[in-house]
Amino acid sequence: MIDYLLGYSQKLQEVHMVYQNALDAFANKQAEDFKVSCRYLLKHRAAIGRGILSPYSNGSLKGKNNLCKLIKRIAFGFGRFDHLRKRILL
Repeated sequence: MIDYLLGYSQKLQEVHMVYQNALDAFANKQAEDFKVSCRYLLKHRAAIGRGILSPYSNGSLKGKNNLCKLIKRIAFGFGRFDHLRKRILL
């Protein structure tokens, strides 16, 4: 499930790796690696804070887009674009 969710964004993958590296460095008592991860998070703390506090999400839009793509894949054999368009609008 994590791999599926991380597939949506390169930036999300990067932040997840920083988080995992911080956990590993802390568990293995590697102070320098832990400091590097913390510096990254501190560098981007304003953006992280805005993301947490924002009441907005593009999740529903991404869900609709994914549904349209799924219908498009399923409806590959439609002879007319009008049929595909009607199927999406339903």
